[in-house]
Amino acid sequence: MEFLKELRTSFNLTQDELAKKLMLEDGATIAQYETKINPSMKVLIRITEVFDLSLDFIVNNKSCIYPRNLKLLRLANSFDDSAHSQSRSLVEASIDVFMKQKPTNELKQDSIDLDLKNDFHSNLKSIRIFKGISQLELANSLDVGRTAVTLLENRNFPTLENLQKLSSHFDISMHALVTGQKLTFQFTDGHFGKTMLLADRLLTLEEHKYLIKLMENILAK
Repeated sequence: MEFLKELRTSFNLTQDELAKKLMLEDGATIAQYETKINPSMKVLIRITEVFDLSLDFIVNNKSCIYPRNLKLLRLANSFDDSAHSQSRSLVEASIDVFMKQKPTNELKQDSIDLDLKNDFHSNLKSIRIFKGISQLELANSLDVGRTAVTLLENRNFPTLENLQKLSSHFDISMHALVTGQKLTFQFTDGHFGKTMLLADRLLTLEEHKYLIKLMENILAK
C-alpha cells in the first residue's frame, strides 16, 4: 500500500512510530505494508483509527467516492451546530482559496436504512438479507463458492478486492460494512455542509490539517 507511506509522512511519523501506534512489533512490518503486502483487516481498522480517515480512503485513495477525513467532517458538524455562524464564512473563504481550479467530483454518502454493528460478519449477513440477496447470488457476484460466503458471514474476512466488490454490490461504503459507522454527514447549514463535503473530497491532507486547526481554534474561543 504505497498510500500508507504518503499518510505516514503527511502525519510526520516514522515507520517505528506508526508501528507503535498500530501495536505492531517494529517498523519493518510497516515497510512491508508500504511496498510488498497488504495489512490484515484488523490492522486496516487500526489505521483508520490512528489517522481518523475512512477505510474507503485508506484503500481507494484518490478514487474514493465516499467521505474521507472523518476528523474534518466530525469537527465541521460540531462547527455547524455551534453558535459560530459568522465564522463559517472564514472557513468557507479558506476552502475557496484551496479549491481554485479543482474539478467538482461526485459526492456519495451511505444511505442504507439499517442499523449496523462493529462487526463485519454480522453486517454482511444483515445487509445481504436486507437487500434480498441469497448467499448463492452473492457468491456468484464475488466469483466464489457459496461456502465462502457462509465463512465470510461467520469468521473470515474478504480480500481487499472482494471487499471493494461487496461495497459496490451493496452500494455501501467499506467503512460502514467493516466498522458499522456509516459515512453520512448532515449539516443544518446546507451551503456550509456542501462546502465541507467538497473540501473533504478535493483538498489534500495538508489542506485538511489547516482547516481542522482553523475550526479547532475558533471553537476553543
